[in-house]
Amino acid sequence: MADYAKDSEKQAALRRQIEKHPIWQYPPDERLQHNREWQSLYLLVFEFKEFLQKLENRLNNAEYDTGLLKQDEDAMLDARYTRRSKLRNKLDTLTFTEAMRKAVARYDASSGKEFMAYFDTIYANAMHEAMNRQSMREQGDIRLNRGEARLWKRLCELCDKQGIDPSELSDAFYDRAADILDVDADALKSIGRNATRRAAHGLPE
Repeated sequence: MADYAKDSEKQAALRRQIEKHPIWQYPPDERLQHNREWQSLYLLVFEFKEFLQKLENRLNNAEYDTGLLKQDEDAMLDARYTRRSKLRNKLDTLTFTEAMRKAVARYDASSGKEFMAYFDTIYANAMHEAMNRQSMREQGDIRLNRGEARLWKRLCELCDKQGIDPSELSDAFYDRAADILDVDADALKSIGRNATRRAAHGLPE
């Protein structure tokens, strides 16, 4: 099913505005120089993705509810292990802005491909890379965080059912496990290496 078939009435209207936006009349290397058009498109896409509501909710409630900050932290941890196709619906304003700049500057308006489909691919990949960079920064300290520990526990349960030693897992097993657990395979492999390395060092998870 095409993505636009799932649009709400409001999203359908926003999609039409995005696809016919005045910014596409400019050459790709000039688009970001036109601030009015750039800011207008940015807000349209942000609203289309329903990120505006998430951001407003976060700003309105964070001051009064520290539990929401905990939810945000857990959501970003979970994002590290989520399939790229689902990352497009996670909110990271910095990554969103970087992805928008890249998409607008590179999009070929005459290609016949919808901008939102093009942007979604760039944003999902950027989110995946951002989560991987965060994971790599943490490799100096090989303790598992809460999100990693939860996922490692699920993987160990899967191994136990199949009579497999987690320290001897093959890439093929990780790929299959990622399908079963509905997570990103690369992230799962990283956690596996991290956790088994801790076991080899005799360290608790």
